[in-house]
Amino acid sequence: MVVTFKSLGLVYPGWRCKLTKRYPRAEVNVWAVYSLKRNLTFSIQEVKGVSKETLARFLKSQRKVLEYHIIPYSPPALKHIVAVWDSQKYITMKLLSLRCFPIKPVTIKNGVARWIIVCENVENLFSVIDAITKHKGYRLVYIETLKNLEEAPTLTKRQYLILKEAVKRGYYEYPRKVSLSELANTFKASPSTITKILRSAEKKILKSIIE
Repeated sequence: MVVTFKSLGLVYPGWRCKLTKRYPRAEVNVWAVYSLKRNLTFSIQEVKGVSKETLARFLKSQRKVLEYHIIPYSPPALKHIVAVWDSQKYITMKLLSLRCFPIKPVTIKNGVARWIIVCENVENLFSVIDAITKHKGYRLVYIETLKNLEEAPTLTKRQYLILKEAVKRGYYEYPRKVSLSELANTFKASPSTITKILRSAEKKILKSIIE
């Protein structure tokens, strides 16, 4: 049996994705989700980067959020423990039925939820991807392979594609086999834009190694 660990980037119709998309500094770390009965879910999570007042106004405006409690625990850093009862139907139970299990708290930033799951085999993984793409309102943004359970840097789809092309064509070799201008032409972007994207991706990878 080959166990595979995958990092999935998902956009789904829930308040967490909406919150972090509307407020770019916001981040949600989901600690636990409980299905109470049909279309009724209780969740507990940490929300960072927004004030209690802003968070309360946002949750109050969400039609499917039935009740919530906000407990600030680090005011200078804008951190809150947030309990939410909502009528959103999540895909979690479907994943469990396909024998793919979330093994890390889900983190949501910039409107995208990062799931780290473990699957028994590739067939199960394909079933998960198929279920996600068919589930109403869900969209798969990226999928990455993790060699182990250590946190891997999460690159955007564009960062990943440009970095992959740069490595493939020898941009990081000495002497370089492809110029920055040639890479920029491939992606129909300016050299300065490609430089910014590469440096951002490089920073994420280096921080994951050094910190």
